[in-house]
Formats: sequence, structure tokens, C-alpha cells
Amino acid sequence: MKKISVLLTLAALLCAGCPILIASTGNYGGSNFGTVALSTGFLPDPHVAAGRSGGQRPAESLIAAGCRGYITSQPDHIFVAQTGFSFLRIMVSSPGDTTLIVQAPNGQVLCDDDGGSGLNPMVQGSFGPGTYYVWVGSYSEGQYHDYRLGFTELSHVTDYDL
Repeated sequence: MKKISVLLTLAALLCAGCPILIASTGNYGGSNFGTVALSTGFLPDPHVAAGRSGGQRPAESLIAAGCRGYITSQPDHIFVAQTGFSFLRIMVSSPGDTTLIVQAPNGQVLCDDDGGSGLNPMVQGSFGPGTYYVWVGSYSEGQYHDYRLGFTELSHVTDYDL
């Protein structure tokens, strides 16, 4: 197990800013900014929610090694995929340096730092039906930034469209 942890940490260091997929588990009672429930073909696209990033806990110690930023213990949003998505992009638009963490129903974690434009994070890919937990962290401790969280099925939509 220690060997796997070392390899994951090494991979995270070699791929700074790349989305990372790591297995983790967790049950949460609610969210800071509400629930987003979407089915394939949702309108309007992008669907946009809002919140404020940051928290007191390092994401890597609370969720998964290799995830950056400071978050709260409770997720910022709950995303309910009412159907499967062959392609879905989840992205953040904020004036500050933010990070994004998405925990899938099976416990796997996607996290990103600067995958969108500038300092904005995003994750994308296929998403099966189920409940996902979403955190928007602040890269630096003690920083809090207003943000817009976008969900899109359209590959040409970016955080600039939020």
C-alpha cells in the first residue's frame, strides 16, 4: 500500500496541473451551496451554480493525495447525474486561484488546479449516473473567492462562457 501511495505522489508531482484520478471514499451529510441535478440534454447549457471557494483543510489530507487547495470538510455542491453522460465538463470561473475536486459515487476522485483558462480548474470526461461531491478550493490557505461552477455537454463551452 505504501508503494502505491509513493507512486501516486510521484505522479502528482510530475503532472502538476493535470487532472488526477485517485480512489477515495466518503459520506457527507449535505453541501455548502446546494444540489445540481442534471440529465443528458439539459438546458440551458451551460448550467451554472455559484459559491465561495476555500476552507481550512488541505484537500490532499481530506480527500486524496495530489489534490491541491484548501477546502471545507463538507462538499460545496452535490451533483446528481440523473443519467449517464458520455461527455461532461465541470469547470470553475473565478477571479482568484481556485482548485476543483469531484468525488464520484464509486469513491474515485478527479481533481484539477489550472486545467481551464488562467487559474481556473476543470475536469471532463464520461460520468455515470449517481451522486457526485464537488469542492471548489482556494489554492492558498486563508483565501476565499466567489466563483461560478459550470456544467456543460458542449466541448466548445469554456469557463469564459460562465
